[in-house]
Amino acid sequence: MGIKSLCLSLLACPALVLGGVSTETIKERMLRDLDFIRNTFEVKYAPAEWKRRYSGWDLETEIERAKDFVRYSDEVSIKSYQHAVREFILSTKDYHVGVHFWSTEWAALPFRVCGADGKYFITFIDRARLPARSFPFKVGDELVKFDGRPTNEVIQELKAREVGDASPLTDQALAEIYLTRRSGAAGLIVPRGPVTITVASGETNKLSSYQIIWDYSPERIKDTPIKSLTPDVVPASTALADHSFFKKKLHVPHLETLNKSYPNCACEDPNDIGARRSFIPDLGPKRWESDPSDPFHAYLFEAPDGRLIGYVRIPHYHGGALEVQAFARTIAYLEENSEALVLDQVNNPGGSVFYMYALASLLTQQPLYTPKHRTTLTQEDVAFALEYERVFECIRSDSDARLVLGDTMEGYPITYQTSQFMLNFFRFIMEEWNDGRTLTRPYYLYGVDCINPHPGVRYSKPILLLVNHLCFSGGDFLPAIFQDNRTLTIFGSKTAGAGGYVDGCSFQNIFGVAEINFTASLAERIDKNPIENLGVTPDIRYDLTEDDLKDDFHGYVEAVLEAVKEL
Repeated sequence: MGIKSLCLSLLACPALVLGGVSTETIKERMLRDLDFIRNTFEVKYAPAEWKRRYSGWDLETEIERAKDFVRYSDEVSIKSYQHAVREFILSTKDYHVGVHFWSTEWAALPFRVCGADGKYFITFIDRARLPARSFPFKVGDELVKFDGRPTNEVIQELKAREVGDASPLTDQALAEIYLTRRSGAAGLIVPRGPVTITVASGETNKLSSYQIIWDYSPERIKDTPIKSLTPDVVPASTALADHSFFKKKLHVPHLETLNKSYPNCACEDPNDIGARRSFIPDLGPKRWESDPSDPFHAYLFEAPDGRLIGYVRIPHYHGGALEVQAFARTIAYLEENSEALVLDQVNNPGGSVFYMYALASLLTQQPLYTPKHRTTLTQEDVAFALEYERVFECIRSDSDARLVLGDTMEGYPITYQTSQFMLNFFRFIMEEWNDGRTLTRPYYLYGVDCINPHPGVRYSKPILLLVNHLCFSGGDFLPAIFQDNRTLTIFGSKTAGAGGYVDGCSFQNIFGVAEINFTASLAERIDKNPIENLGVTPDIRYDLTEDDLKDDFHGYVEAVLEAVKEL
């Protein structure tokens, strides 16, 4: 949906009234805020040139399109302006580029669907809200109609209006999520009231219709100025590792915002992005299983050929030293007791660079070369590098390094060698700036060109890594690293293609824009191709089928077991 047609759909939104301030004055403020966003992207958006070559994207054109919406609308509400900003965000075809709004509005329905071949099947039901005695449809039944319309028609409309067209499989999957979950904080149009669904039984194919109602939280931050929003106070830390310079994330913040839009769910939805247990059913009879309190769902199962195979789920890359220790204990057990490992990374939103590196070190016996990044620079980056170059030049031992940086960086062990890689990174930043580059040549993030194997625990048997089109950022990078180093086999569908680290900024405004996120680096693989938009193509391609969604992923499990057998 373009901005002009979007305007028509939002006419019902109340116009912005600021104590008698004229519409023209309000529009001028909006235009100035759009200039701030333009300047931010001119300075910090690393993939701009890649986007021009890949999709013809042009910053000036897209900002002017948003400005035209403001200029030529008779009245502009906060909600309609927010959707204009979001249209600009979607134009980048970049999952890292996002916007978070000050909004309390969200709505959810207590079920989820997944599609195959143009049909949509129920994959999750919150039975606390849809008890079987009143709503006897089941997981695996087909959702034929939604609010009186063919489900695919509604999904495609959502895809065009709320998702964009960055990557077909990923965009389709996001639209399927948005069918039953919407969040004003993520900039989505939020419905309310009753909705009728028509379901075809998987057993009899009989059609039945049910009326249910959106679980709705109203907007309590109205179209009026906000006097104050006090941010959480973050305690100061003495460890340099906690400085924002070292917190560059490989994740998608607005997806995590959406996941929080249904806080009252009575049970975990295995289809959630970042869920501890994924939608993949047990792969065989279990001989051991991790405790439910463990951050990683893991088990040892017997394959059809009698071999014992390990399984570990990595739901995301947000964690620290305690989680790395838990992962190490699991890997040590599976190294001793299994003949191969299935590593489940589907629906992974990414997270911390160093945490991902720490987990990867437990899964290899050889150093793993990492992707290089072209990184945007400002005087702030150069000033930080200049200040801490002198500090890092004084480091002479592991203990010195830990005194400066702490024992670990989100689970990644700190050593003298780590500090010297970072020292080289500081010097690289200064050299690039002095040579007149605000977008650097490709270089290893923080100077870490290799992930060394963990000194004590390493998995040495064959590994099958499961991925899909809802693997973002860190969920793109881990399979890219292992594929480039040829150390395991990847199974599933192409990852999303969020190929850099994410940065963000906020600015004072009265239009509800809390934060803008953008990609501040462009990563390239060993073959010089970017991860951005291209993602990672698995060694063994598998797309979910209609039978998978109707029959508890039976075909998927068979294909995984066959792939394990061939490792």
